[in-house]
Amino acid sequence: MRATFEELTDIRERHQDERIVYANGVFDLLHEGHLSFLELAKSLGEVAVIGILPDVRVKAGKGPSRPVQPEATRLAVVSALKSVDYALVTPVNPKPYQYTGHQIIDRLRPDVFVTGYDGWRDSEKWLSERGTELVVVPRLNNGVSTTSLLKGYTSRLSDDHP
Repeated sequence: MRATFEELTDIRERHQDERIVYANGVFDLLHEGHLSFLELAKSLGEVAVIGILPDVRVKAGKGPSRPVQPEATRLAVVSALKSVDYALVTPVNPKPYQYTGHQIIDRLRPDVFVTGYDGWRDSEKWLSERGTELVVVPRLNNGVSTTSLLKGYTSRLSDDHP
């Protein structure tokens, strides 16, 4: 189900007796690593809320050719997965990404925050004070990433068309 930032408090209230897990990412070209990550997140609770990074944040972090798919498409695909209960495009924030994440966690109050970004360990005490357990997972995709998929695709294109 699609959600908005403003609805996060309602989601927490609606599921107050359930374990809520929050995770986020780009989820540009969905692949096995994404699916494993989302299934792991769901396995840690009853309700999985997934944040989709907005196009402007992806471009800032990965370059002007990304994302391949616009945020509305990425939101539609992720929200349709059985391991995802709610999905939202995270707010655009001019401050560092971490602060947007803090705003979401303050509003949602998840029991668990799952991330592949080790930098969140600096906020572990802050998360704990809000009743949120931090779970940092390594890449689960055996080296598969959207970036590597795109490199392989463009390489094959150039091999086919000298």
